[in-house]
Amino acid sequence: MNELSADNHIDTMLQATRPLPLWAAIVLLLLGLAFVGWIYSSERGRASRTKRVVLATLRLSLLALVVWMLGGWNWLRFTSERPELIVVLDHSTSMGTQDVEQGREAISRLDRGLDILSGVSGRQRRELSSQYQTRWIVAAEHSKPITASWTDPQGLREQVAADGAHSHLGDALGEVIERQVGTGTAAIVFLSDGINTSGRSLADAAQLARHAALPVFVVAIGRDVARPDLRVADVLVERDVYLGDQVVVELSVIATDIQQAVTTLRLRDKGNGRVLDESQVEWSATRNQQSVRLSFVPQQPGIMSLMVEASALEDESELDNNVQSFEVNVQDKVIRALLVFQTPSYEFRFLKNLLERSTEQSDQQSASFELSSVLQEADASYVQQDASAIRLVPSDQATLDNYDVFIFGPCDPSLISRSSQQAIYEAVTNDGAGCIFIQGQGAPALEWAGWPLAGLLPVEGGGTGLNPSPQTGTYRWSPTSIGQGSLPLQLEESPRQSLELWDRLPPLHSIGQVGGLKPGVQVLAEAIELSSGAAQPLLLSQFAGAGRAALQATDETYLWASFEGSDAVHQRYWGQMLRWLSRGKLRRDGTDAELLVEPTQARLGQPIRFQLTLSGETQQADSVELVLETTDRQQSTLKLNAIKPASKVYRIIEAELPPGNYRATYLGSGIEPLASEEFVVSAPPSEQANLRVDLPALKELAAQSRGKFYLERQAEQLFEELPPGRTMRLGSLPPKPIWNHAWVALLFVTILASEWWLRRTARML
Repeated sequence: MNELSADNHIDTMLQATRPLPLWAAIVLLLLGLAFVGWIYSSERGRASRTKRVVLATLRLSLLALVVWMLGGWNWLRFTSERPELIVVLDHSTSMGTQDVEQGREAISRLDRGLDILSGVSGRQRRELSSQYQTRWIVAAEHSKPITASWTDPQGLREQVAADGAHSHLGDALGEVIERQVGTGTAAIVFLSDGINTSGRSLADAAQLARHAALPVFVVAIGRDVARPDLRVADVLVERDVYLGDQVVVELSVIATDIQQAVTTLRLRDKGNGRVLDESQVEWSATRNQQSVRLSFVPQQPGIMSLMVEASALEDESELDNNVQSFEVNVQDKVIRALLVFQTPSYEFRFLKNLLERSTEQSDQQSASFELSSVLQEADASYVQQDASAIRLVPSDQATLDNYDVFIFGPCDPSLISRSSQQAIYEAVTNDGAGCIFIQGQGAPALEWAGWPLAGLLPVEGGGTGLNPSPQTGTYRWSPTSIGQGSLPLQLEESPRQSLELWDRLPPLHSIGQVGGLKPGVQVLAEAIELSSGAAQPLLLSQFAGAGRAALQATDETYLWASFEGSDAVHQRYWGQMLRWLSRGKLRRDGTDAELLVEPTQARLGQPIRFQLTLSGETQQADSVELVLETTDRQQSTLKLNAIKPASKVYRIIEAELPPGNYRATYLGSGIEPLASEEFVVSAPPSEQANLRVDLPALKELAAQSRGKFYLERQAEQLFEELPPGRTMRLGSLPPKPIWNHAWVALLFVTILASEWWLRRTARML
């Protein structure tokens, strides 16, 4: 016996192996009818007219059965595939909008769609399961098949969340239609709010469906009533900062159904209610999503509970989404810095003086610095005369692990032992220290090539094609879009004021040659040549294990020390730079396992670094796994590989996580978490910019594809009105002859015996 899959079944049909021509069958039928009629009309006997008609009918049936048997009739059998029914559920973030009323509460559009699918009656489920092959698909940026069935609606609910970052519904539906062309699909059921942010339109998808003869049965979910609403969509902020840092809070704010309005965004300290910063934002029909930056400087250490609030619009009823709360951990920590230069250049003198003055201040509103300096060409008496000076760079790991940041100006790598360089490399990559190279002359890739510290440089080693001579000219600093949001380059309270200040700073006259950048390096600032406008990298940054490394291709920041009669710019730049580089040390807590997630608040597609550092007692492995859990309890794993053989530092950079709130947990070999960290991946603002259901687009999709349109309250009718579709024959099975079957012989004998018995009772024998 052949085994059939759940999607296949057997179709049967009758066929004659020795078929008679139609005219021959008609002639035989007429001749038989005439012959039998003549016999029974002329035959003698006392049978009534009714009995003669019955006897004639039996005789004619017997003759017809003989003719049928002569045709050699068989049952032909075919394996056939049931028609497909495609159920497409929109899972973009707009489907998370809670505007579907259910009793006294409002549920999300996605939950309503799941209720429609799981609320199908038992009879309808059985009919749908037996009549169709149902394919389940979720759609947002792309279409994605999932595993579900009509008999297990709860399984569908566990797999779907409103986490699709982009609403490319036309593209996703087009993918489904193109896959189903020629597959015998009965219909496509599409449950959505119709919000399509980019890509192919739903009208384009409707034309594809029409040409492919695939009707789309559309269920519109959500409200289409204009309702002014303002939402603080996401908040991006560093959660661990130093006292004295300028903390920048980036907001994505979205307005819906607004023609013209002005609102105020405030950053407030929840502890005392004080407003730390505020900004006014103008809204219009074309400006319905904006990014706003607020900032403040913490005045005391500790956990700060903060909130961002947007003033309510006129007639706005949903106010809960006008507020976002978060916490920032402010730490007052003395930063230990090691400064290494070959000669006492101006850059060395001004930077050393700045850091020494910082240690002498009693002002506790900013983290101070504890400086150790190495001047390679200084004589022995210099160390005795200068309190911060040391003769050589330390070589033992324990001493170097105590430093938070390393500053290397133009120096001779050969005067720093390989063991010292390797220990510094370990302090940065394993313990989260920071490192910056200052190089205003020549090419750092050439000077550090072959030395352990070259691994921290953001540029490729070898320096092929680089000229060690300095590049001279007149240049100005120009922060990039990434650099404008980084702490070191925020020299004023607002981004606009900061950019204006950068334009006024004294120009540079000499820069180093950078060369090729390593993968993942961020260019924070460029040097713009004033005469030609040519740009080249000036300030580079990269993650280096648990820490961060940077390259500044100029040693002329000392020019800022007297800018406009003050050293405020010089002090602010270097203070923020060194605190920013050493932030990896803020998270060190001496536990058996330390997990670093950076950034903890990221936009969709932004690379996120996961770094796990295990203690000396923990057994080393080639890789470890983190458990990622979302707020709706969905779990996945992330594999981190050791950064090098025998290392207990594991790292991965991941940029493919969908939007949502996450907790990353390392369990080790037990069930209790050894380390955990929460982080957020935010959806792009465009997805939430307009949450009104697009009824015209959904109606056109149904009409153009020759399907039907339903509001969500009419969805029960949908499953009664689906077309049956057509089965597709896949192959034939051996035929079953029935002309010589036992029941045919039994029928022949029965008819013959019945005629004989009636003739006997009528005395016609």
